[in-house]
Amino acid sequence: MGGGPSEKKPDPTQLDTIISDIKAAADSIKADSINYKDIHEAGKNFTRRAPTSISSCESLNDYYLKPPSGDGPGGSAE
Repeated sequence: MGGGPSEKKPDPTQLDTIISDIKAAADSIKADSINYKDIHEAGKNFTRRAPTSISSCESLNDYYLKPPSGDGPGGSAE
């Protein structure tokens, strides 16, 4: 009965990792003495983790935002 998509759903907790990476970069900048060196280092560290964040976002996008297919509502009847 019923049934849903047969493809595996991505794990939304992947967003926690992205948020954690952003927070770590922001927390590494000292608010009382903002300077280029701290901001640059935070950017470099964040960029090192970007491939993981990008692939997580792509898997969420592919699953949740891809256009529907088939003959159903919103699907292509090609």
